[in-house]
Amino acid sequence: MRVVPKSEYAITAVKYDSEEKHINEVEVRDLPTRNSSRMRREVVVSYLDIGVKFITYTYDEGHWIRGAEVIPVPVNGVTYIKTEQNSTEKDNLGDLPKY
Repeated sequence: MRVVPKSEYAITAVKYDSEEKHINEVEVRDLPTRNSSRMRREVVVSYLDIGVKFITYTYDEGHWIRGAEVIPVPVNGVTYIKTEQNSTEKDNLGDLPKY
Protein backbone atom coordinates (compact mmCIF):
# COMPACT_ATOMS: atom_id res chain seq x y z
CA MET A 1 0.00 0.00 0.00
CA ARG A 2 1.39 3.41 -0.97
CA VAL A 3 1.10 6.24 1.53
CA VAL A 4 -0.29 9.40 -0.05
CA PRO A 5 1.16 12.57 1.49
CA LYS A 6 -1.03 15.39 2.72
CA SER A 7 -1.07 18.57 0.65
CA GLU A 8 0.58 20.66 3.39
CA TYR A 9 2.72 19.99 6.44
CA ALA A 10 3.79 22.27 9.28
CA ILE A 11 7.48 22.05 10.23
CA THR A 12 7.86 22.96 13.90
CA ALA A 13 11.39 21.79 14.84
CA VAL A 14 14.61 20.62 13.22
CA LYS A 15 17.44 18.19 13.92
CA TYR A 16 20.83 19.18 12.49
CA ASP A 17 23.94 17.11 11.90
CA SER A 18 26.87 17.37 14.34
CA GLU A 19 28.24 20.44 12.52
CA GLU A 20 24.84 22.21 12.67
CA LYS A 21 25.05 22.74 8.91
CA HIS A 22 22.63 20.21 7.43
CA ILE A 23 19.17 19.27 8.62
CA ASN A 24 18.89 15.50 9.07
CA GLU A 25 15.18 15.47 9.88
CA VAL A 26 12.29 17.73 10.81
CA GLU A 27 9.32 17.50 13.12
CA VAL A 28 6.14 17.76 11.08
CA ARG A 29 2.80 18.45 12.65
CA ASP A 30 -0.85 18.20 11.77
CA LEU A 31 -2.03 21.38 13.45
CA PRO A 32 -5.73 20.56 13.80
CA THR A 33 -4.99 17.30 15.67
CA ARG A 34 -1.62 18.36 17.14
CA ASN A 35 -0.18 15.00 16.09
CA SER A 36 3.50 15.13 15.22
CA SER A 37 6.02 12.84 13.57
CA ARG A 38 9.54 13.09 12.24
CA MET A 39 10.53 13.15 8.59
CA ARG A 40 14.01 12.85 7.06
CA ARG A 41 15.20 15.76 4.92
CA GLU A 42 15.36 13.55 1.83
CA VAL A 43 11.67 12.72 2.25
CA VAL A 44 10.81 16.41 2.60
CA VAL A 45 12.70 17.11 -0.65
CA SER A 46 10.90 14.29 -2.48
CA TYR A 47 7.51 15.58 -1.27
CA LEU A 48 8.41 19.14 -2.31
CA ASP A 49 9.28 17.78 -5.76
CA ILE A 50 5.73 16.43 -6.19
CA GLY A 51 4.06 19.65 -5.04
CA VAL A 52 3.51 19.08 -1.31
CA LYS A 53 3.87 22.31 0.68
CA PHE A 54 5.84 22.67 3.89
CA ILE A 55 5.40 25.77 6.04
CA THR A 56 7.41 26.70 9.13
CA TYR A 57 5.40 27.30 12.30
CA THR A 58 6.38 28.50 15.75
CA TYR A 59 4.39 28.19 18.97
CA ASP A 60 3.90 31.32 21.06
CA GLU A 61 1.52 32.10 23.89
CA GLY A 62 -0.73 29.14 23.17
CA HIS A 63 -1.00 29.66 19.40
CA TRP A 64 0.72 28.35 16.29
CA ILE A 65 2.13 31.17 14.16
CA ARG A 66 2.55 30.57 10.45
CA GLY A 67 6.00 31.34 9.10
CA ALA A 68 7.58 30.93 5.68
CA GLU A 69 7.10 28.38 2.94
CA VAL A 70 9.93 25.86 2.61
CA ILE A 71 11.56 25.45 -0.79
CA PRO A 72 14.09 22.97 -2.20
CA VAL A 73 17.32 24.65 -3.30
CA PRO A 74 19.91 22.62 -5.23
CA VAL A 75 23.50 23.77 -4.65
CA ASN A 76 26.47 21.86 -6.10
CA GLY A 77 24.52 18.62 -6.46
CA VAL A 78 22.87 18.65 -3.00
CA THR A 79 19.28 19.77 -2.43
CA TYR A 80 18.87 21.81 0.74
CA ILE A 81 15.61 22.87 2.38
CA LYS A 82 15.32 26.58 2.99
CA THR A 83 12.91 29.44 3.37
CA GLU A 84 14.80 31.64 0.91
CA GLN A 85 16.57 31.07 -2.39
CA ASN A 86 20.36 31.44 -2.06
CA SER A 87 23.50 29.54 -3.01
CA THR A 88 24.72 28.79 0.52
CA GLU A 89 25.60 25.13 1.06
CA LYS A 90 23.47 24.96 4.19
CA ASP A 91 19.92 24.18 5.20
CA ASN A 92 18.04 27.13 6.69
CA LEU A 93 14.56 27.10 8.15
CA GLY A 94 14.85 30.22 10.27
CA ASP A 95 14.84 30.03 14.04
CA LEU A 96 12.89 26.84 14.58
CA PRO A 97 13.65 24.96 17.80
CA LYS A 98 16.15 22.13 17.61
CA TYR A 99 15.68 18.64 19.00
